Amino acid sequence: MELETINKLYLELSQVTTAKTNREIVLESALHNLYKETVDYITINNLGPIHHNKTMEDARYALRLPHTYGTRHGVDCRKVRHRPEGGYLHSDDDDTPYDVDGASYCGRCHMAL
Repeated sequence: MELETINKLYLELSQVTTAKTNREIVLESALHNLYKETVDYITINNLGPIHHNKTMEDARYALRLPHTYGTRHGVDCRKVRHRPEGGYLHSDDDDTPYDVDGASYCGRCHMAL
């Protein structure tokens, strides 16, 4: 085979493998609508942060949505269990920021601030 023929076949194959079926398009649209409705429902009813809900994370990942909600450290970031073997010397219910060698860390998720 010539290089030109191989390139054409490769291009055609790449278009086929990335194409979506009608069913995939309908399901993606339905998932996106359900995601938006759930965001509205959680927000209107003040049910807490939506971006730490596992189902919502899965939907956002499947839809390839950006993480659009800002994390507020110490408020709605992911809670990490405080275990003495992990080196956390504050109590499990203490979510206030703490300093280690001059660097500040979140008391909930233990990420650097």
